[in-house]
Amino acid sequence: MLAFRWIAQQETDAGPLGFISTKGAIKVYEDYGLDEFVDVRGHYGDLKGSNEFSDIRIGIVAGCNEPSHPRIQMWGAFAGLSLKPEKGENGTILRGSRKTFGEDGDPILVALRENQVLQVAMRFAREPNRNQQPAHVYLHTAAIPEWVEPEQMILHPRLWEQSKGMGQVLTVIREDLAEGSWKSSDVFEAVERRYGEDKKTNRRLRGCLQELRESNTVPYTRPGGEGSGSGGAYIYQKPDVFDGRMLVYRDGYVHGPNSVISDQPGTR
Repeated sequence: MLAFRWIAQQETDAGPLGFISTKGAIKVYEDYGLDEFVDVRGHYGDLKGSNEFSDIRIGIVAGCNEPSHPRIQMWGAFAGLSLKPEKGENGTILRGSRKTFGEDGDPILVALRENQVLQVAMRFAREPNRNQQPAHVYLHTAAIPEWVEPEQMILHPRLWEQSKGMGQVLTVIREDLAEGSWKSSDVFEAVERRYGEDKKTNRRLRGCLQELRESNTVPYTRPGGEGSGSGGAYIYQKPDVFDGRMLVYRDGYVHGPNSVISDQPGTR
């Protein structure tokens, strides 16, 4: 959801945002504020013959419609094939991206899953407009036909518990601290000015800064070097990702593509 919000933020000037997913997934997304940034939405089972997205230039397709085994077997029977889902080493039927019906059945699986994702993506911008504006469709799924070569855009959502202060730290870094360098004490003072009695303890805020260092979110130096008992205070700099490529929201924050960060476990 954070990644979807980031896309909506970047495409603010491009017109209405359309969103397509499965019916069950949309219900879950609604609980996390989907209607706050999506203008038009639809689910896979409700698009046949629909032109609702024909004049929408910005779209998100999340997930795929997983065809049932009987449906795949039915289409196989029409072709004279007796298909069965293959099992893994533990004897259970393979599911998700590992699902397979063998050499004869997999083309049917692809036609009902991957090809449908592509068909849904092509529902956007069917109607030309005066500015000849192209469509930008973001596909959040691994079910894409192999012959399609989309531009890959890797986003880096990070979650936190709002009660633990990370939201306060990121907000003051982005909104209150001047360009240039600053120290931990500057963050503590800025948080106190902005949040007053709601300010988290310096110990917690210091822990948040440590998380930001470990995930390479905020660049820093330390006189004397890391691990030096006599090292000086950490000197931080405002990262470039705050310049329109980072979204801070109630659930966490998102790095835009091409941000240089690590995927270390334990970071929020």
